[in-house]
Amino acid sequence: MKSLLNKFTTGENVNPYQGRGLTIRNDTSGLKKHARTDLLYADWNILHFHLSDEPIPSGRFFSKPADYLAFCLIGGNVAAVIDVLPHPDRAGFANTNLFATMADSWPRYIEQYELKGILGGNEGNKFSSSDISQLREAGITTFTEHNGKMYMGPGGGITSAGTSLQVVRSSDYLRDTADSLAKMVDDPQGQFRSHPIIQEISDPNFMLTLDPRGLSIREDKSQTHFAINRPKPGEEPTRLESMSDMLVPEWAINSFFK
Repeated sequence: MKSLLNKFTTGENVNPYQGRGLTIRNDTSGLKKHARTDLLYADWNILHFHLSDEPIPSGRFFSKPADYLAFCLIGGNVAAVIDVLPHPDRAGFANTNLFATMADSWPRYIEQYELKGILGGNEGNKFSSSDISQLREAGITTFTEHNGKMYMGPGGGITSAGTSLQVVRSSDYLRDTADSLAKMVDDPQGQFRSHPIIQEISDPNFMLTLDPRGLSIREDKSQTHFAINRPKPGEEPTRLESMSDMLVPEWAINSFFK
């Protein structure tokens, strides 16, 4: 655990210590519906990390599976450890004790997901960890009861296709933003086509590209780049700034151009 905390503190890449399904078993066309996304993250916004100190084998991205996992909340510049537990079976990733510990430890965080006016308390209607696991795998999102209150999942839930609702919404947001950007680029009076260099080209060819500054619009014939601004600290990002950060966060740019 100390090794993982050191990595968080020093800003090292901790992705190799997540589950291999992060990139290996996330094909939404795959027959194993339950493997299309990290169901614990999609439902409760909880990530898990393998507690392994063994060096990652050469040529591999992921660490070896470990006997113990750290279950964490990650957001902004905060990594909050909920619990450290032996590697569970599939139902163990729906362990209701994880939700209870999260709610008790960070009540202000969980309060925003409370379903106001809906009371729990009926023991016969409570879902067990096994129930929640099976429903998740079927693409059904449930509400979670804790101390007589009902909560929606902080992760947003799972779609009937077995995918993360949060990811679907992000995908729709990016698609709509890219469509708006295409219309801006195609506008004869807009900032792109009215640029003096572009006006000299009879049939300009625009495309999205990546350079050391981040995401940008490039006119291919003239090699003219229009940088898309990065989000500014402490300010609400514009749609284009959000798109830039979602597609190519700062760490990805630094890694690609190092």
